This record gives sequence, structure tokens and C-alpha cells, in this order.
Amino acid sequence: MIRRIGALLLAAAALGAGLPAAAAPPQGSEEITPRLVAAVDRGLDYLAQAQQKDGSWLGDVGFKLNQEYRVQEQRVPHVGVTALCGMAFLAGGHLPDRGPYAEVVRRTIAYVMSHSCENGYVTDSGTRMYSHAFATLFLAEAYGMAGGPDVKLALERATQLITDTQNQYGGWRYNPFDREVDLSVTVCQVQALRAARNIGIRVPVQTIDRAVAYVQ
Repeated sequence: MIRRIGALLLAAAALGAGLPAAAAPPQGSEEITPRLVAAVDRGLDYLAQAQQKDGSWLGDVGFKLNQEYRVQEQRVPHVGVTALCGMAFLAGGHLPDRGPYAEVVRRTIAYVMSHSCENGYVTDSGTRMYSHAFATLFLAEAYGMAGGPDVKLALERATQLITDTQNQYGGWRYNPFDREVDLSVTVCQVQALRAARNIGIRVPVQTIDRAVAYVQ
């Protein structure tokens, strides 16, 4: 069981990193069973039904305060939640012009791009850098799989926002240009930068070096 779970995680990581599909276990292998495929199909169907007309998925927006989480907005369009839901469809091989969920993917891309500010920050209802990282990662995967000049432009601006807001410690925190630093926020930004770099978006080497130094 542990080996199967490890293989599935590896497959998900390969898809998320934009690696060739051959890196994931093939359909019909010991890891990818009919029961698992059926579960994925049910999950995607649930997500498709939960998508809002504007292409978003809903979530609570707030912030961490000491050991608590303070909710500011309940069940509002959420950039981070939407990006992660969209990635589930991309990982399943669904594209904006292909597959039974093509319209779902198109609406997701349109929603994320519509909340890309002029400075590159992707936000809605007060979402912050966690969500920006997930949005950047989603745009990288969408551009890598489907292309499109508008997607590329939004991705380039989102990537630039991440590199521009790296602080003196080499990391990031909850808001752009925060002077303090957070490990998990930083890791999310680096994942987004790696995805962007994988499909040809320029990422300065020194940005990664400083982030690695901070994590170490």
C-alpha cells in the first residue's frame, strides 16, 4: 500500500512539474486501477458541478493571527482554491479545447486571468501570496499544455511579481513586499517559479539561489 501511494504521489508530482506523461504510471498498471480512475472521475465531476458561473470556486478568505485563522470573507470567489481545482483538470488531461471538461478549463483560465492586476499580482477578495503562487503555477501548467499569448502574458507578469517581491532574507511572506519571511509561503513561490521556468519563462538564477539559501 505504501509503495502504491508513493507511486501515485510521484505521478502527481510529475504532472504538476510539467514532466512528460511517460513519467507517470500508465493506465492499467498496478498503481492505476479501475477503482482509482473511477474515484478521480467522480472527483472531477464534483468539482465541475461546484464551479461558479464566473469560472471560480468558492472559499473563505482570511489571515493567520498567532495560532488562529481569522476569516474576513466567507464563501467568496477564491483565486487559490480556483487555481488548485483547475490544476486537477489539467492533471487529468483536460484542456480548454479538448475533453468533456473543456468548458470548465476555459472558464477557470478566464477567471484567473481576469484577476491578474497590472503589476502581475493575481488576487480576488483579498487573497494573498499563497493564492498568487497557486495561480502562477496554474497559469504555467495551462500555458505549457495549451499555449496562448494572453496566458503567457499573465504568467510572465505573475512570475515577475514573485521575483520583484523577494525580500532581504531571500523569501516571501503573506503579502507582497513583506519584510518578514515564512517558509511555507516561500516554498510555494519557488514551486511556481520552477513551473514557469520549465515552460520557458525567464527566472533569474539569483532569485532561486537566494531562496535556496534561506531554506537551508
